[in-house]
Amino acid sequence: MRQVPPQGYRLIANEFCFYFVYYCNEFTPLGTYFITMASMKTCRMNRQADRGITLVETMVTVTIMVILLMVAVPAYKSTIDGNRRATYATELLEDLTLARSEAIKRNKKVVVCASTSGTACSGNPSDWTSGWIMYVDANGNGSLDPGESVLRAHGALKLPAGWSATHNRTPFTFPFRPTGEIPGAGAAGFRICIMLQIDQGSNCPAGLAYGGQYSNLVATAAGRLRIESQ
Repeated sequence: MRQVPPQGYRLIANEFCFYFVYYCNEFTPLGTYFITMASMKTCRMNRQADRGITLVETMVTVTIMVILLMVAVPAYKSTIDGNRRATYATELLEDLTLARSEAIKRNKKVVVCASTSGTACSGNPSDWTSGWIMYVDANGNGSLDPGESVLRAHGALKLPAGWSATHNRTPFTFPFRPTGEIPGAGAAGFRICIMLQIDQGSNCPAGLAYGGQYSNLVATAAGRLRIESQ
């Protein structure tokens, strides 16, 4: 394998080459003139190839890089945040789908509620940012009582700063009947809104009429589940 000499040696060799060819051109016959001139040109090209970049070139390059970063970083962050919201909405969708399936299979009411502890319905019932649990409501009273089983617990959501996951209205739970239906959902359905807290009002945005970014999980009275994102 051909080895490339270090940069310092290349500079010395190029200098030697240049002056050697110049010397030969002064004292050799005219027949070798064009050969030595060609060699001289080659040495000159090597000298130019070893030249570094100027300060102006460096400043132009840095300026272009800064402009590209200013454009790319916010767009990249927005994409990452959107993917994170969509991931949590999908995880909630999977847990609610399981809850509906368990209610039908067990022929018992299964409830999904907000939870900060992972063992009981706790914390602000409308704030699902801290996580949720799924349990079998054997006696159908809408509460997790001693002896009733917790089927699954989900930890806190690592949402971007200023974002939260909020249930839109009372009772701030998803109570699935043995038929798979959700009582009290009504025509609009229950929603979990994953969006900026400053944009949240008493109701979550419906459809694409809302101008901000969000990921909503929607549960209809029939127990049908879907995700709306923008």
